[in-house]
Amino acid sequence: MSAAPYVYTPVERTSRRLGLFLLIMLGLSLTMVLFFVKTRAQDARAEVASLEKRIAQHEAAIGVLTAEKAVLANPERLRRLSEARLDLVPVTTENTITLAGLLALSDAAVDELPAEETP
Repeated sequence: MSAAPYVYTPVERTSRRLGLFLLIMLGLSLTMVLFFVKTRAQDARAEVASLEKRIAQHEAAIGVLTAEKAVLANPERLRRLSEARLDLVPVTTENTITLAGLLALSDAAVDELPAEETP
């Protein structure tokens, strides 16, 4: 004896169709969410690559500027420039003055000032 196939009632058929519809909608929704997450991740990777490239460029520029600073701050170069363009010479003991000598010079300079005429 063979068993008769089960016949779904209209309510069961409707609930099965609704369940299948909800599963399909859930699958489509998850697919769309996955697509958007994937595109955002790709955009983030592209931005990271761009920022890493800019960082490398800035690091190269820092290296060049550091080398330029080393050349420009070379004491021998600065000494030559100060002598050639500013007529400056290194400080020696002959070029220095004590506080007492400075006071004597200021007194002498005050004595040399012309006398003010009072009206």
